[in-house]
Amino acid sequence: RAQDEYNTDDDEELHPTNAGKHAIMDYKILECLYVDDKLGFISIVKCKPRTGRMHQIRVQLASRKLPIIGDITYWSKQHKQLCEKLGPRIALHARAITFKHPITKQSMHIETPKNESTTTTPTLPTALNNIVESLRK
Repeated sequence: RAQDEYNTDDDEELHPTNAGKHAIMDYKILECLYVDDKLGFISIVKCKPRTGRMHQIRVQLASRKLPIIGDITYWSKQHKQLCEKLGPRIALHARAITFKHPITKQSMHIETPKNESTTTTPTLPTALNNIVESLRK
């Protein structure tokens, strides 16, 4: 449901394998968009990883039946059909990211501009925005 907020810290049983490291992420479903009768809905989800694990967002969302469009590693058969319908781009976009520079070791922070016209949907790259707008019609 839109506007519900979740935390993955208590979801140990949802991790794909027990071999992975502990990972925590907060996420909020911002908007649900209807695709069609066969494919159902897609959601715009805001994620905030609390731990920096490789593929963390992709793995944790896929384990909750929220695979990222275009992510061929973690998709289902139904998701594959949606990818073919909506195009080849992976629908994952970082609004902001902070990381340690590999050479200087300085903390780097990069942020995209905020969309002032809406309170829920972040500013998206053109390709993702086109997908969202086509489903809103």
